[in-house]
Amino acid sequence: MIIRSAEVSDALGVKEIYSQEHAISGTLQPPFPTLEQWKAKLSHKSENSITLVAEIDEKIVGHLVLLGYSNPRRKHAAYFGMAVHRDFTKQGIGSELLNEAIKACDDWLNISRIELEVFADNAAAIALYKKLGFKKEGVLRKHSYKNGNLLDVLVMARVKR
Repeated sequence: MIIRSAEVSDALGVKEIYSQEHAISGTLQPPFPTLEQWKAKLSHKSENSITLVAEIDEKIVGHLVLLGYSNPRRKHAAYFGMAVHRDFTKQGIGSELLNEAIKACDDWLNISRIELEVFADNAAAIALYKKLGFKKEGVLRKHSYKNGNLLDVLVMARVKR
């Protein structure tokens, strides 16, 4: 597996991941993303963000975007979103992607707080985040629409001490 910076040419592989039911229901990405939307997202690079892909045998199997805040009082913090291709779950791809993002925050980006929001029913993701040092900070009741219902979302963060 290779973890690397995402390129516009990865758009089709990233689109495939986020077109899958588990990614639609497990993230806040809207359904039916177009290839043009993903090309635009992947071409937009800012100095306070990184976008990574996981690749196996030239196939995009995971995606992570880490976005830093532009507010000067929040420059020490960032948030992220990620998904893994359904055929490659439970193989450590999410862990590898997130470990690379954490390393970038700790070693290069001067980011000491990484935040996330996760559906409260996503036990696998919550277990991964806890394993990597994220702590639950709160619950947003009936926060986001998923499969016809408003569901709770957990707010979690990893704070470098």
